[in-house]
Amino acid sequence: MPGFSLEEPFPLARFHTTIGSSQLDKHFVVGLTQLETTTSAYDKSDAGNNTDTHRIAITVQGEGVKLYNTNDQKCLKSWTTPPGVVFAEPAKHRMGTNDADALEHTYAIVATGPDMSKEEECKTVWIWKNTSSSEANETKITKSFEHRIQSIHLSPTLNLHVILVNENGSINIVSKDLDRLTATYKESSEVHVVWSTIFVTSNAHVRPCCIPNTMLPGLSTVIMTVSNTPGSDVYTVRMFYMNEERRSVDLLAKIDMKHNEIPIAFTFDSVDGKMTTMGASGTWTVWRIYMKHGSANKISAHLTRHSSVQLQGYCFYDETLGNVASLTSLSDSYVAMVAPRMRKNTEPEHVVSVWDVKYGTLQAEQVITGADKGISAKDKCVYKISVLSNSQLAITISKVDSKTTKSGKTQKTVMDAKSVVIICPYYCEPMSLMAAMGKMRSTVEFLGVQQDAVGLMRSGVDAVGRSVVSARYKEDDALFTKWVTKQELTQTDEQRIMAKLLKKDLSVDKFTTLFMNYVQTSAKESGYTGTDEDTSMEEENLHDTTNPMSLTKAYREEIARYQPHIKSEHEISYHFVSCVISKIFSCQQDAPDLEFWPVKVLLFLLAKRRLHSSYIEGGLISALLKRDAWALIPIVLEQVNDIPETDLVLIIKALVEKHQSQPTEWSSLFSSYMKTVIDSPHNDIFMQQALKQLTPTELPVMLETLLSWLEKDAQPVIEENNSTVAIETPIHDNTLEISSAILDIHFPTVILETSMHETVKKLSTIVQKEAELAGKLEELRAILGPFTRKHQHQLARWSQNKQHTDAPTDDLSKARRAHKGGRFGGEQGIPVYRVESFRF
Repeated sequence: MPGFSLEEPFPLARFHTTIGSSQLDKHFVVGLTQLETTTSAYDKSDAGNNTDTHRIAITVQGEGVKLYNTNDQKCLKSWTTPPGVVFAEPAKHRMGTNDADALEHTYAIVATGPDMSKEEECKTVWIWKNTSSSEANETKITKSFEHRIQSIHLSPTLNLHVILVNENGSINIVSKDLDRLTATYKESSEVHVVWSTIFVTSNAHVRPCCIPNTMLPGLSTVIMTVSNTPGSDVYTVRMFYMNEERRSVDLLAKIDMKHNEIPIAFTFDSVDGKMTTMGASGTWTVWRIYMKHGSANKISAHLTRHSSVQLQGYCFYDETLGNVASLTSLSDSYVAMVAPRMRKNTEPEHVVSVWDVKYGTLQAEQVITGADKGISAKDKCVYKISVLSNSQLAITISKVDSKTTKSGKTQKTVMDAKSVVIICPYYCEPMSLMAAMGKMRSTVEFLGVQQDAVGLMRSGVDAVGRSVVSARYKEDDALFTKWVTKQELTQTDEQRIMAKLLKKDLSVDKFTTLFMNYVQTSAKESGYTGTDEDTSMEEENLHDTTNPMSLTKAYREEIARYQPHIKSEHEISYHFVSCVISKIFSCQQDAPDLEFWPVKVLLFLLAKRRLHSSYIEGGLISALLKRDAWALIPIVLEQVNDIPETDLVLIIKALVEKHQSQPTEWSSLFSSYMKTVIDSPHNDIFMQQALKQLTPTELPVMLETLLSWLEKDAQPVIEENNSTVAIETPIHDNTLEISSAILDIHFPTVILETSMHETVKKLSTIVQKEAELAGKLEELRAILGPFTRKHQHQLARWSQNKQHTDAPTDDLSKARRAHKGGRFGGEQGIPVYRVESFRF
């Protein structure tokens, strides 16, 4: 099961604008920002109920600022700007409180404009104010400052203030109307801030943080900047915090880091203190910040390089456009990246990839196709990515063309931009070592690294050692020598048997006999006499029927022979099992070897739960379907615990194909196999995404099958001769979940395809009846509740009286029964006693 899943992206909005600036490498085309909330919204535990999580502010150069809802893809509010105005960064929008009359603020830094001098560039901030219930107010307020502003930040805990980070490294904390200066920090050195961010520390019992509460109080706002001196390869990371008691901005830590190439993007995770940087040539580096108390109550910080990966095949920087790629930090130690991927002899691709910060593995990848007809990956494009709190990635792709216009003797260069905003939902689980190991092979292939040097490395000793009784040896050296001797003997035996098993042109009978005689103590326990004739006869008994369900029954009887814990002489190792499985599922010219099929070996591995889907390239289900081994699939779904949801849908597609091509043979088998798939363990979210593979021709068969199951479940139970007639349907909850998932995913197809309308109407009728029945049962709960409790009390008293019918009735026995399990009396052999005190 994957740890991260990217869903199919969908477009949110499209823009076509003209930017009146030739220095596009210093600015952006279309920017995205998540809405900043107040402290009350920040403290809410259930963020899913907050409507602000589905909103995003989109800043379009040359057009204005727009507020969109990603659920219904509608523009809620917009603020237009005059032509020729260019913003320095995407606008920030702060939502008000739950009160309808509360003011909302929108801030934007003006970089250049037609009526703006060079001294005023990046020193002017526009503000728009309006209430949440009113329309957007076109009247803006202009505020000017002394220094060039690098970025504006809105802290959820400082809902009455705004943080201004200046390019020279100074920081100003001003009121939300930008009228009053509350606190400031002045930087003395000549530096240039290239990136800044903020985060809020948390209490230890809420969530972890890289800055403990012993250094800063909970819910403190920390400002983090990365600055550089022009011409130097050393970048300085500074951390500041807002001291509310003294109303000042104090320096918390200062760390230097050296880069061999120019960094174009930064991310920071405040939970574990990991910072990532992306170089212009594609070097992705993960840093770790450690903070501890030093001497004289000072805080010392250390920055270490955690890992570094060279990403090849992508374009990250362009001399004309500047920074092309974009990064953003996700929760649970993930980083999302969007960049164009360059391929040989093919057109480039818009690619969204997700990497884990802990182990540096590629967890998910999504190629954006059909983003816009006028935007192609072979054109020069600029990318931006942002994360929303409702588990969605917002991505912008902008195609930029330079145009020169002449007006008399003067020439003016403008940029013509076509942009599309794309929303990509995702689902993730907390990062784990198992999830990283599952993606190790694909990451190695993606990076183009030698597979022998990354991932699982063999030590040369693969066999599982035998135990040594330590009581027989008085000295440790003798015990260690005996253990090494046994380990070498076990390794020799495994290598010897593997050499025999992996021989070419080895028959199925000899392969099975060798394997069984090795894994079990004697041939008698495994059912073998050592002769090839008996082995062939047993193999024929497992292939003497053409009915897959009957053959599955024979397989289950064979597996039942291995279910008891028979003492094995050799405990098979992972390397041994993987080599055997590779031999069994080997292919010749991309086709399976149908003549070599030792099914008894597979049944033994299934009985011992040593068979896993990850052992076979392409998955176990795909290999079984290529061999048409349908009789093994129900057993595999029961015994193998790493079957991905995409393989379950692969079975469904194969079943539909069998049902359509061979209706007479598979009309009765289709429902049984489908029931096995539906009842198999799976993740509902990943299963919902995997069901997207179903085509419109396969949907009617699935819906009709689900309808027949629901109709059978809705029928009353029929009793004949005191025996209940069994109805072969999946668990009712599983049927409802898969039905809901299919209708949710393929809703447009079901609506447009008229042939499915009749089936959907019947499904609607059954669901409505079940809803009415559930409502009636809920009404009976209050009526039958007292009778149920009274009946339970009667059963409890009856059970207690039955247990004590023959028990002694003296006071000591009664006291022991009353205090059974207590500290005194009961079954502990301590009699009940009494202490009397006398005074004379």
